[in-house]
Amino acid sequence: MKPSKASTKNSDSSEHVVFLGIYNANPFRRKIQDWLPKLDLSTTELVIADNASTDGSEKWLRELSQSLSVDTLFLQNDKNYGGHGNLMNNLKYFSSARWVTTLHQDDFYRDNHVQNHRKVIEKSLDDLGMVCSESKSVDINGHEIPYPRATWLLERRLDPVTIFLAHLKQHMFPFSGATFATEVLRRYYVPWHSTSFPDTELVMKMIAEFSVRFADGVSVDYLENPVSESHHLSNRQREFGAYVALSRVFAHPNFRKVCQLVPIAKRKFFYKSLNDGLRSRFTDTKLQELISQTMLEIVAEHIGMDSDLADLLVRGYQNVADYRAVAHLRTFSKNEFEQKKLLPTTSDGELPSNKQEPRYVFALSFLKLIPRKLRRKLFRILMMTKYGKQKFPDWDFIWDKE
Repeated sequence: MKPSKASTKNSDSSEHVVFLGIYNANPFRRKIQDWLPKLDLSTTELVIADNASTDGSEKWLRELSQSLSVDTLFLQNDKNYGGHGNLMNNLKYFSSARWVTTLHQDDFYRDNHVQNHRKVIEKSLDDLGMVCSESKSVDINGHEIPYPRATWLLERRLDPVTIFLAHLKQHMFPFSGATFATEVLRRYYVPWHSTSFPDTELVMKMIAEFSVRFADGVSVDYLENPVSESHHLSNRQREFGAYVALSRVFAHPNFRKVCQLVPIAKRKFFYKSLNDGLRSRFTDTKLQELISQTMLEIVAEHIGMDSDLADLLVRGYQNVADYRAVAHLRTFSKNEFEQKKLLPTTSDGELPSNKQEPRYVFALSFLKLIPRKLRRKLFRILMMTKYGKQKFPDWDFIWDKE
């Protein structure tokens, strides 16, 4: 792959790079031509990387980049590497930069987006790994979707364990417009052949060693694009991708660090939240039970066995009639295992799925009528109640209490 430069200086000399990856961007031409020239890129350099577009978008974007009052490097890929692959394959061209902000072609950015991130960077400690902004979801017509991208639910709980558990349920830190320490991208490699889980996998691997901070304000309109590479996956493809990605996450050395951060008195809550997160991720019972058993076995390796963990592990062996393992695990339990205490099984020996289809869009549609600040306050109050936790379990991130 040979880059084509449209700049007057090498991007390796910039501390902060803003990276815009594109592929057949013609449907978003007007939008990009609106927000990109207005974006305040002071003290940064812009890199545009075309993923071998076939619709001619490379031509008008190259022309647009030449008209901007910022040093720009234009890269032309020899093939379509996908969104994450585009970034990782071109990282070498700005490897000395300390920070990289990733922009998506189908989203919209306020003019202060990048500078808001730079303010956070300038005030943060050395362990900062990622800065993200709150975004609002919009449909293809630009209308706001009531589905709550409620990253602010974590603003007061940014400890590694809470962030790890929250991301088991869903991806909470939006990558569209996020700023990363390039050291994070280099250190925590995420295979880019699948588009189903790369952003969540990266956060879950890095969070034991790097912190995440939020910039002020809503500066991104995130398009829930039905034909984008991540949204276009079938449920089967998405869950298979999540399964293999989570296998890598639990095998990563930093999962041990996350486990060891959990106080002994709170371990039973930790186990429950791990399982709750996996139930939120999977509708495929077999995949969910396999990854759950794998995860719990690794937890036992990292922090040792106790009665609560033994009670959870025994279910997998019960399902496959490994009574030797069941009998051994019983020795860790405070109480005798009884059949009625085990989860019910289906006729083929698999545990049934507890997954329910989300009803957020219908249940929260009325929130569009309420001002955003009040909406946040009401939703936060709702999630402090028993009713809110029952109705919206995927948004319950307080894991360490009954």
